[in-house]
Amino acid sequence: MDPKVNYTAVGIFVVVLSMVLAVIVFWLSTEHSKKYNLYLIYMKESVAGLTNKAPVKFNGVDVGYVDTIQIDPKDPQEVKLLVKIDENTPITQSTTATLMSQGITGGTYVGLKAKTPNAAPLEKAPSEPYPVIPSEASLLVQLNEALREVTTGLRGMSEGFKGISATFQQVFNPKALASIQNILEKTSLASSQFPDAMLKIRGATVSLTAASDQVKATLQSSEGSIRNFDVALRSLTEQTLPEVYQAANSLKKTLNNVKGITSQMKQNPSVIVRGTQPLPPGPGE
Repeated sequence: MDPKVNYTAVGIFVVVLSMVLAVIVFWLSTEHSKKYNLYLIYMKESVAGLTNKAPVKFNGVDVGYVDTIQIDPKDPQEVKLLVKIDENTPITQSTTATLMSQGITGGTYVGLKAKTPNAAPLEKAPSEPYPVIPSEASLLVQLNEALREVTTGLRGMSEGFKGISATFQQVFNPKALASIQNILEKTSLASSQFPDAMLKIRGATVSLTAASDQVKATLQSSEGSIRNFDVALRSLTEQTLPEVYQAANSLKKTLNNVKGITSQMKQNPSVIVRGTQPLPPGPGE
């Protein structure tokens, strides 16, 4: 074998190896030059398909990866995820985490999204070593819940149809039909008697109208009588009473005269023959 060929192959191998090492060093240096923040995520569902180093994406953009996956010691029904996220990623109090699928045959990753644009940064709770990003149910879990609700609704509809069927059977049995027929006959009889009742009501209305007119006439007559009584009372006050007062005064004067004459007759009976003597003249007469 020609020695020159061996040197050429060795040289090519060395160059390729150097390039690979340079790429590895560059990748490692770039990887370690990134700064990540640690966050906890508690999943309340199965994380089947999720693995360590699985990507964490914010609105579809890679921002980190899953560091560890374990069962939560405090609650075995939850899965505790420790994720590393680029420090420049805006993780706020409105950020939520959801398990996402990369297609039918693809893997599972953690998807992040923000519900509001201007929320405050997410802070660490005193009871946790790192800030906790709230989780939401995945699409698969939501579909399962929807199917369960639909199944429950269909079961309720089935029970409702059974109840309706039983009601129809009760309504349309022979006894119920006979009762309905009896009700219809009574309704028909009441309908036939309705015109007579209306005539009686109409007659009573006419009688009430006549009575009302009579009461009105009586009131009008009473009003005239009251008016005549008022005129008579006014005439009595203005004409008759003054005349009565004058007659009473005249009678009073006459009685006084009779009383004087009677007194004189008791003192001097000769007054009957001689009459009353004139009064003696006064001084100077």
